[in-house]
Amino acid sequence: MDRVLGGGLVPGSLILIGGEPGIGKSTLLLQASAMVAENNKPVAYVSGEESINQVKLRAERLGMGGKGLFILSETNLPAVLGWLEELSPSLVVIDSIQTMYLENISGTPGSITQIRECTLELMYWAKQNNVSAFIAGHVTKEGAIAGPGALEHIVDVVLYLEGEPFSSYRVLRSVKNRFGSTNEVGPKNMKAPIGRRESFKPARALLTALAMVFIASSWPMMRRCKASSI
Repeated sequence: MDRVLGGGLVPGSLILIGGEPGIGKSTLLLQASAMVAENNKPVAYVSGEESINQVKLRAERLGMGGKGLFILSETNLPAVLGWLEELSPSLVVIDSIQTMYLENISGTPGSITQIRECTLELMYWAKQNNVSAFIAGHVTKEGAIAGPGALEHIVDVVLYLEGEPFSSYRVLRSVKNRFGSTNEVGPKNMKAPIGRRESFKPARALLTALAMVFIASSWPMMRRCKASSI
């Protein structure tokens, strides 16, 4: 992630990470949060999709320690911002922006107006407090991040997490970065232990992916052959 961000987090920056549901956005953000928290820097992880216990269970399955990682399950953005003011974290994660809402804005959570206004509020808070913030965003069937078209223009950095559901390998790429290059990509093994420097072998990962595609595409034919032989 540091490589894709151009060397690391810029204080006060708002970073949007998009990807299909289930691709691993929450896992990646939870891993990044744990690594920052291990350096004695408090991290605020706000989930609008899971309860506190669900987030804790996922962290335990991933082998994460809870030191310095503070979790809140909330979708009311003013309540979230009030909690952040009390906590004074060094990093904020909002998972996901589609679940947040402002009571004084018309529309349900996930609507274009709510997503835009919530993002602007988070951008203002991050700049005022000089704290980096990640917001997770779901991708539509067309491959665009759900919400207003201006969403990617509001934030400082836009990242996409991509990969195949049958593989543990993902690729994190940057499509916008106000503070650095967008030429870097970050390969990621989602099953790698937290904090371990990964030895990623693109050729091996590609061969594995191709083999899985072949097996998946051949499965219906294999089933038909088996059925006809009975």
